[in-house]
Amino acid sequence: MLFYAAAYSIATITSFVVMLLLSYKFDDDDISNFKGLAKKQPLLGVAVTVAMLSLAGIPPTAGFFGKYYLFTQAIQAGYTGLVVIAILGSLISIVYYFRVIINMYAPEDSSKEVLFDMPLAYKVVLIITTALTAALGLFPDLLAGII
Repeated sequence: MLFYAAAYSIATITSFVVMLLLSYKFDDDDISNFKGLAKKQPLLGVAVTVAMLSLAGIPPTAGFFGKYYLFTQAIQAGYTGLVVIAILGSLISIVYYFRVIINMYAPEDSSKEVLFDMPLAYKVVLIITTALTAALGLFPDLLAGII
């Protein structure tokens, strides 16, 4: 459960940092703000893609292993019915996470300019959280062995 909490927290921090940046830029948090983002802001594109894949539980991200460890333990404890419900919930959530990814790689909205200067602190946070999400997905034993 701790691995899942760590993986989910890191991906959520990444997502909220990007949402904060976009809400400052556009004064709202509409999903259309993501259109063309990956082309104009590659760091944001990569960070959000990795975060959304992790939140969706897609391998090889930290979120996948977090869900795998959590669901495995729940099944062993006899909560198979709850795991089935959780998996169904995860499948439904994939639709919403992929909407963000699809919008980022869609042609940009000509009425919105997604090119802007990003403060260094935001870049550092995004690089660290994205690297952690990827590293924990590729090498889950780094954290799982400690917990």
